[in-house]
Amino acid sequence: MTSRRPARGSAPAERGGVTVLTAAFVATALVLTAGLARVGEATVQRARADGAADAAALGAAGVLAAGGTGSGARAEAARLARANGARLVECACADRVAVVTVAVGAARARARAEVTG
Repeated sequence: MTSRRPARGSAPAERGGVTVLTAAFVATALVLTAGLARVGEATVQRARADGAADAAALGAAGVLAAGGTGSGARAEAARLARANGARLVECACADRVAVVTVAVGAARARARAEVTG
C-alpha cells in the first residue's frame, strides 16, 4: 500500500482554521462576559435600591411616630435615600404610614413602614 501525500508546494484547505476558530471563541467569550457584567450590575443596583427604600421608609415612619408632618417625613426619606446612594422618586407619608419609592440607576424599589402602637 502506498500513501498519498499532497504535492510539494500545495497547502491543505484547513490551514489557518484553528486561528479562525480561536478568534470566534474569544469573541464569543467576550460577549458573554459583557452580558454577565451587565446582569451583575443590575443585581447590585436592585439590592442597593431595596436597602435604600427600606431605610427611607423607616426614617419617614420614625418622623411620623414622633409627631412630625408629612413634609418632614418626606425630607427625612429623601435624606436617607441620598445617604444610601439612591434618589427618592415618590413618598406617600400620611397618618401613620410611609410608602416610598427610590431609584438607583435603572433599578427601582418600593418599601412601606407603618407606625404601630
